[in-house]
Amino acid sequence: MLLTDLAYPLAWRSKAAAMAQALLDHESYLVCAHVRLDGDALSSMTAMAHFLAQHNKRFLLYAPMGVPENYEFLPIPVPVYRTLAALPFRPRTLLALDCGEPGRLGEELRGEVSEYSCINIDHHHGPGMGTIANLVLPEASSTTQILATIFHMAKATLSRELAWPWGSLPTQAASATPMQDPRSLHWPPCWSRPASPSTGCASIWKKTGPPPRCACGA
Repeated sequence: MLLTDLAYPLAWRSKAAAMAQALLDHESYLVCAHVRLDGDALSSMTAMAHFLAQHNKRFLLYAPMGVPENYEFLPIPVPVYRTLAALPFRPRTLLALDCGEPGRLGEELRGEVSEYSCINIDHHHGPGMGTIANLVLPEASSTTQILATIFHMAKATLSRELAWPWGSLPTQAASATPMQDPRSLHWPPCWSRPASPSTGCASIWKKTGPPPRCACGA
């Protein structure tokens, strides 16, 4: 068995290819996940942001409760909006990740789900809520695992930015002890925190330019 067969399961590839095409067929997205972001939800949103940016799509990230403080180390490339009223434009397609039920999107967005066409990618049990495309794989360990297969089928450029959300939480953050702040662990030094996060947005990190080689070997 090839390593790619483990990383991108053969049984998923045809469905993942169809989902990749659906993502490429549309132009503007509101990317969201379940209301209380965990590591899988936030990493999925972050990886998707890099994928959509690679393909010159217009998109916004939305999380009504913002980014949890213990995940602020994750290098999110764009602001995360906490209210629909603050969105600078109206995306046409809702891209719901790691969430298959409108009720888990938060009260504000739940009331407007019907106003969007919807693409849904999830690993929780249930029928999903996609109206354009729906990919629910309960056998997957996480939504990020499904995204890895979708991006592979889309022949996405596996940049460090795209790969970072998959590796950062499961390996380093998950290995932290209960009393250890994940932000105290060793992260690549090519990422730094902005002095003043945008008003109304979660604290985000920005890229200041990678050195020839990160000290950690990344």
